[in-house]
Amino acid sequence: MAKNTEITTTNNAGFLALKNCNLSDTLNEELAGLTVSFDRIKIPSGGGTVFEIPGDNPDEPETVKEFSAVILYQHALNAYYKNEYTGGSNPPDCGSYDGFVGEGTPSGQCRSCPLNQYGSGKNGAKACKNRRRLYLLREGDVFPMMLSLPTGSLKGIYTLPHKSGYPLRQLQCCGYSLYAQESVKYSGNRIQSGSVLC
Repeated sequence: MAKNTEITTTNNAGFLALKNCNLSDTLNEELAGLTVSFDRIKIPSGGGTVFEIPGDNPDEPETVKEFSAVILYQHALNAYYKNEYTGGSNPPDCGSYDGFVGEGTPSGQCRSCPLNQYGSGKNGAKACKNRRRLYLLREGDVFPMMLSLPTGSLKGIYTLPHKSGYPLRQLQCCGYSLYAQESVKYSGNRIQSGSVLC
């Protein structure tokens, strides 16, 4: 009986090259001790449905209705403003970059904080806004970009595990198509996940 010695190759180009990686650990090792800033993808405001993606000219961002990217890393982000947030770069009175421990006033464990409970804010919402920050790499780009999802878009990101078959904590290194959709229930818009690309 003859053995098959034929070699087969797999095409791991584009997003598939990142399929079985652990970029979270790699980035932590490579960037230890460094302060890094990422270009921000701006989400549509006031019901708009186009993203502003930074390009070569900062005064002329690329505007797209939908884009595909690999999620390199993602984490929870909470922000509480004592006075209503009106925009700008004002830091929150209390903020959490991990979704577990808040720093500022009142500070402490986010899970048990009374300001992180439904009914503590306007119209039965939470006074502390829960967000999610995604670090995305678009195909052909060298450096990742950051996208901060507002509270109204969290449902869209939480459906990704069902679409991809991965738990939320393992969504890294999987490609997704993201688009904005006008929201009727909430003033503004929601970011939705389209097709899963991995």
